[in-house]
Amino acid sequence: MVSIAEGAAVVGELFDGMAGFRIQRMFGGLALFAGEVMFGIIDDGQIYLKTDAALEADLRAAGAHPWLYTERRGPKAGVAQETSYLSLPEAAYDDPAAARTWAERAWAVAAAIRRNRRAT
Repeated sequence: MVSIAEGAAVVGELFDGMAGFRIQRMFGGLALFAGEVMFGIIDDGQIYLKTDAALEADLRAAGAHPWLYTERRGPKAGVAQETSYLSLPEAAYDDPAAARTWAERAWAVAAAIRRNRRAT
């Protein structure tokens, strides 16, 4: 598991200047927030970003892969499930401007989902 200090050092460089950016422990891992909106996670040292159909297509075209979640208990225990989070493309780890652009797009997706949930 990546510690908050380790995650903050790497991710902080990538997302430097993103308003309200912070890393928070969540569900045994790390969550990425800007303001009150969670837009990504860190799992096994990999950054994953929240997507909609358009962002998913763009991320996949850049070589991203989905975050797979495996429940530990219940009827789906042991079954890997694809989520709406895709990895930050490898090239973005060496290009903070690109990483931040991906993150800002993920934040916009997550913020829109949050607004829509509150409106209903």
